[in-house]
Amino acid sequence: MAVRKRKDSPYYQTDFSFKGKRWRESTNTSNKQLAEEFESQLKARVYNGLILGKKQDANFSEVATEYIKHYLPKLSKKYQQDGLRYIERFASFVKNNEVTKEAIQDYINLRRNQSATDRTITAELATLSSVLTYGVNSGFIANNPVKEINKKQFKANSSRIRFLTKEEYTSILSSCNDYIELKNAIILAKETGLRKEELLSLKLTQIDFTNKELSVFKTKNGKARTIPISPEAFNIIEQAKNNNQIYAVENKGKRVKDFKKSFNARVAKSNIEDFHWHDLRHTFATWALKSWHPWQKEPFDLYKLQKWLGHSTIQMTMIYAHLELKDLHGMVSRN
Repeated sequence: MAVRKRKDSPYYQTDFSFKGKRWRESTNTSNKQLAEEFESQLKARVYNGLILGKKQDANFSEVATEYIKHYLPKLSKKYQQDGLRYIERFASFVKNNEVTKEAIQDYINLRRNQSATDRTITAELATLSSVLTYGVNSGFIANNPVKEINKKQFKANSSRIRFLTKEEYTSILSSCNDYIELKNAIILAKETGLRKEELLSLKLTQIDFTNKELSVFKTKNGKARTIPISPEAFNIIEQAKNNNQIYAVENKGKRVKDFKKSFNARVAKSNIEDFHWHDLRHTFATWALKSWHPWQKEPFDLYKLQKWLGHSTIQMTMIYAHLELKDLHGMVSRN
């Protein structure tokens, strides 16, 4: 059967059978000549037994190259950016060796030794699985060994806490020197613990400049709260007042809707992995419990943290409880 276009896709599709098995997939091109070449190469690999003979003649680098060329461009820019980094990291590890279940497990162990979180590792495995599935469907390789990995070794992400170290915080601020509005927003988020919408909608009318406090009225749980403002955060807010701003964070005189693209770009530039805007709130909370904030007079406990963050129940704040327990271990001699 010749290549043909589907009504719901601009790309040609290859469709043929061999020894009772049907091969049908997108060629990822709208050029008929290239599509026919793709089908011809796929047929050659199938007929030569790359799949039917359970051989894996193509190495990971070859499969990844085809994946990056034909499949990755169809994904979101954020996934392309992360995916390319994950692919390059695994390719550097496996080199031209055969990709097996054992090799992947060795990679997992390596990443853990490098202090990668389970969330990061599972994201990398998801990308690796996508590459290998593409390789199987395209006839490059026989199987996808990621499917054989025991997923129970990874912790659930429900209590995930990702926060910036002091070094990472300095790094990401340095990457924002060309975008002062974003830099100020990051500082305010880390210094106040406000949720993203709470911060971006924060008006100067919500600031008590005399007592150096800010009040949040539109909150996630509907309960207003008032918190003190740290010296560094107050300097930024005072500058906003001097600039006759309406909002604490503005860009070209307007309220900022989101910093997502520019923020993600600065995170990548700083080589910081598995970090999202909401993790700045985790960073505030973690630093508060560890007394890392320069302005702290005393450590926070979970109840003070609950009140500051505006959690409706202490159970929500309990995701940080393991940090307190870890600090308590340092008080016990093991001699």
